[in-house]
Amino acid sequence: MLGLLGYVILFKVLLRFAARSDTSLHQALVQRWRHPAKLLLPLLAILLTLPSLKFPDELTSILQHLCSLALIAAIAWLLAATILGFKELVLLRYDVTASDNLKARAVSAELLGTVTLHCDYRVPVAAVRVELEKILAVTDLWDGVASGLVVLDANDKTVVLRALVSSENSGKGWDLRCHVREKLVEFLQREYPECLPRLRAEVDSLSKGAPHMSENSSLDDDSNPD
Repeated sequence: MLGLLGYVILFKVLLRFAARSDTSLHQALVQRWRHPAKLLLPLLAILLTLPSLKFPDELTSILQHLCSLALIAAIAWLLAATILGFKELVLLRYDVTASDNLKARAVSAELLGTVTLHCDYRVPVAAVRVELEKILAVTDLWDGVASGLVVLDANDKTVVLRALVSSENSGKGWDLRCHVREKLVEFLQREYPECLPRLRAEVDSLSKGAPHMSENSSLDDDSNPD
């Protein structure tokens, strides 16, 4: 009860302070602190009051151990929430969409985007990777920071390729992803059309010489017994 009471009082004060129009604390920190603090403060109260309770020593030791483990988890949760909150504060302070804002670029590092392609199992991954680098080298949408191509997944029909690219801002990032996707599709259509997604069951049945009925062959043969 003491822990919950302390939680209520503390966050009433913080929320009132955060409601001021000249601070971003409410958005960035207070809301992220609420859930871990709701666990942290009661655990602290329990640990402080356990020695004064008339429990058997063995039970008290077990409860202290369990509460200590939960307290460590709550502190880690609070620290992670604090880091995310300060990140939001930084992004609120700097305009990361401005391409000529050096402070914003230093803070945000780079904006990463991905392009996903579904291909046949015969796709030459190394060749697609080389083509990605060629595409990026001749476009000013790429900031030259990060790029790469990996096989992200494989299922019973296709393999999934994922290209990673970076750009200066979100606007260029969108254009870059569209550009890379279009150019990689054109590359596969031009150089490796057999590596585009296809229905293997239909291809295998035709390759094994399965009978194929043409449009002209229908019930006419049945209607002419001669």
